[in-house]
Amino acid sequence: MKKYISILVLAVFLTSCGAPAVNTPTEPAKIPFTIKTQNFDAFPSEYTVQKTGRLVGSSSISMTAQGVGRVNAVLVKEGAKVKKGQILVQLKDTTANYDLRLSQASNGLSSNINSAESTRVSLDKSVSDAKIAVERAELDYATTVSTTQNNLDKAIRDAGKSNLDQTTSDANVTLKQLEASLDKAKLDYQNLIVANQQTLLNYNTSFQNSVSDLKKFYAKIVFEGDRLYGITPKYQFENNDIRPYIGGGRTSYFSTLEFAYFDLARANQQLETRVDTPVTESNLILQLDELAQNYKTAKAYLDVTGKYLQDSTVSTSFPQSKIDALIATNNGYKSELSGIETAWVAFRNGASTFLANYKNNESSAESGLVVQQKNIEVQKRQLSTNQFDSANSLEKIKTSGAQTVANAKLSLETAKLNYDNAVKNRTLTLEKLRISQKDASLNVSQAEREYEKLVIRAPIDGSITRVTTSVGTDVSPGTPLIELANQNPEILFDVEASIAKLLKVGGEQIIQYQGKSYTGTVVGLSSVATDNLLYSARIKVAQPITQLGQVATIDLQIPSQYHVIPTDLIKVLSEKRGELVTVKDGQLINMEVELGKIIGSSVEILTDVPLDTVVSLNNTSNFDSKKAFIQIEN
Repeated sequence: MKKYISILVLAVFLTSCGAPAVNTPTEPAKIPFTIKTQNFDAFPSEYTVQKTGRLVGSSSISMTAQGVGRVNAVLVKEGAKVKKGQILVQLKDTTANYDLRLSQASNGLSSNINSAESTRVSLDKSVSDAKIAVERAELDYATTVSTTQNNLDKAIRDAGKSNLDQTTSDANVTLKQLEASLDKAKLDYQNLIVANQQTLLNYNTSFQNSVSDLKKFYAKIVFEGDRLYGITPKYQFENNDIRPYIGGGRTSYFSTLEFAYFDLARANQQLETRVDTPVTESNLILQLDELAQNYKTAKAYLDVTGKYLQDSTVSTSFPQSKIDALIATNNGYKSELSGIETAWVAFRNGASTFLANYKNNESSAESGLVVQQKNIEVQKRQLSTNQFDSANSLEKIKTSGAQTVANAKLSLETAKLNYDNAVKNRTLTLEKLRISQKDASLNVSQAEREYEKLVIRAPIDGSITRVTTSVGTDVSPGTPLIELANQNPEILFDVEASIAKLLKVGGEQIIQYQGKSYTGTVVGLSSVATDNLLYSARIKVAQPITQLGQVATIDLQIPSQYHVIPTDLIKVLSEKRGELVTVKDGQLINMEVELGKIIGSSVEILTDVPLDTVVSLNNTSNFDSKKAFIQIEN
């Protein structure tokens, strides 16, 4: 202030003395140029690169259908946690008749148990009867010894048993049993004829069902194909936003697609107008063969559409995910057609086998009936011979009391042998019944295991990472339904080659997921690059995470033996040289340094820069020392 006053007094003095005024130029005041700085030793000796990856389990299981059926219920959603044994998907039996087989096996077991009990009662009675026969023979023998007359009476009774003219005799009863057996054989033969006719009727129903299934499938893919590709005028203006990219645009291969589609449409029209002809043994195989071309036409169309979709072009309105979805749908149609065709082939093979053998079976049964008739005639003659022999025996007993006693003793021994045989027969028969019941139980267990194919359960505790089916979907063995991951979380992510060389297996990294930080360890790094020249890496997460399948952020900390600074602080002079702006005594000084590896937005400084060097963190290209002075922000 005093300086300014002195100048003013001097100017007044010179003016009063008549001296001329002097114009002295003054420099404008400089303005501050504020920058932020950081000592060189504060820069880290590591790169920090941020990547994103998908959170998955360390291992996963693909749950597939074990049988043929239709999805009746999907009880879980993607991301859900499940327990071992928990039901994930329920199927409805549509083809294999697992429920019918289980019912038949259960009924068979019940029938077997009831039959075994009835047989056991009958065997017990046989043993009891044989034992009573032994006691009766012992009594007869004692009586024979006591009196010859009683022996003679017994002989007369024995002769009566062989008398075919007596309705209550053993011989007469045997004869009636033989005749009843013949009547039963005749009835069985008639039942066989009726059963074969019923089988032909059932084939008619099965055939019509096969035609109906094929019609439904054709109608679906004809409609979906026209709606997606716009082959006919009906749907030519739909899906116009993606059609230029399907198949890579309407290339020359589109004509192949049109040709396959019109073949399919013609086959569909033939199916729709097909006249339903009742199935007979003479035309069943012929009608089945007529359908073979329909399966070939559908297969050819789906193969063409699959190749066409594979050639699709990715765009913003037609991303890869949508292409994959269309390809998956086309593959689903292929699987569905394969299932229908498999059932059709099985039906045709079964029908061929039946038609080839059922007449022979009827002829064989008829021949057996004739043989049985002849056997009965032989046994009738044998009964007549027995009657004659019994009469002769009676005459012998009349002439010899001793012979009668011997016969009585023989009867006693025979009764004992019959008793022993009855006991053995009971033991053997009961063992056979036990084995038969065990087999029936095994059939039930097998049917229960087959029926369990309709239920998909979680084999482990884990999380659902993918649901690839929906209610109403027809599936066959091997069809993917659910993907289940275990509860050991890992993150999959890709890195460039420069990062892959520095990333170490076993190193710890920081993961950001749903607003929380987790510690992870690198457990895997591929040695082969993908088509995008990236390398896949896996990080195992130490802490439990509630939901898999989501995206997580990894802050990769990659160590370096040099200090690493942001690339925007360097002015590049050549491939390996650059300038670093430093501050000393209020002046900006450009320091030339040697550059190392550049990773992400950071670069290594190979030059041995003093650790106390102050580095500018701001862009100073517009700094003018004549107009401004350096001011460091605290």
